[in-house]
Amino acid sequence: MAASKRLSQMKEVEVNLVISPWAERVAVEETGKTVKEWLSKEPSGRLHLHDHSDLSSAISSGSYPIDAMVVIPCTMGTLGSIASGLSMNLIERSASVTLKVIFRPSWSSTLMRTIGPSPCSTIMAGSFATATFVIWNIM
Repeated sequence: MAASKRLSQMKEVEVNLVISPWAERVAVEETGKTVKEWLSKEPSGRLHLHDHSDLSSAISSGSYPIDAMVVIPCTMGTLGSIASGLSMNLIERSASVTLKVIFRPSWSSTLMRTIGPSPCSTIMAGSFATATFVIWNIM
């Protein structure tokens, strides 16, 4: 949870956080702490936790003001869904909205994603290339 340490150093940053059920499980298995235990250390008002399945959340709307979105770590399944425009959960929906908002010249938004070290199939590489092409052409 190095990101949590960095976040606590950036006092002016407000974060809307969506954690997938698998990420919650991995956090417990790797750290022995629940996500709520990690987040309890953050000052209230700066961090807003959204339910992964809540597609009506404010951050799923193009009118919600954002500066950036980070999907980290980003599985190949999530990347493929983002690249093909699927919105099955709040992470994918928010990414889709972020990419749409990037096309608006009056807003400055960025979607960044990372992929952990893993073997890539041709389909995975194609999804990554599609998402990267879209993002590089926007920036």
